[in-house]
Amino acid sequence: MQRRYVTSMSRDIFDDHGKEMLEGLLRYWPQAEIFCYSEDQLPEVMGVTHKSLWDIPGAELFIKFTGSFPALCGMIDNTRHYTKDAHTFSKKVFAQIDAACNFPGHLFWVDADVKTFNHVTGKQLEDWMMGKFMCVMRRKTWHMCSSFVGFDCSHTFANGFFNH
Repeated sequence: MQRRYVTSMSRDIFDDHGKEMLEGLLRYWPQAEIFCYSEDQLPEVMGVTHKSLWDIPGAELFIKFTGSFPALCGMIDNTRHYTKDAHTFSKKVFAQIDAACNFPGHLFWVDADVKTFNHVTGKQLEDWMMGKFMCVMRRKTWHMCSSFVGFDCSHTFANGFFNH
């Protein structure tokens, strides 16, 4: 089955740790297309397709709109709560949906701060997806985490989920 990896990041994140994440995908993960979405112009990385978030219909308007409301950026009572940051998390959603459109394979979201130290095999990815529409990372001492999410874009649920 075809594979595609998708992520998004700003130029600041690229410079801080995002480039390292992309290089980890290229070095340790099975070969696949890699899409990196950004609202900024990012330096080229061989093997990575850079895509503008602003090319996704509705993304620029939504992201700029939510950025003007502190509560939608996770600021509640003068404290930032990253789990309530709809502004930042919306970039992930726009990128995932755009990358899934007309793609019949397994799509894997990988956050820009993920570090890979060992090889990930194609068999591991296939086993995680085996017959499921979606798989997510679960941290041993925490909760489910959206830093790594897999989607089977050919699953019967996919069209309704991504085109809802």
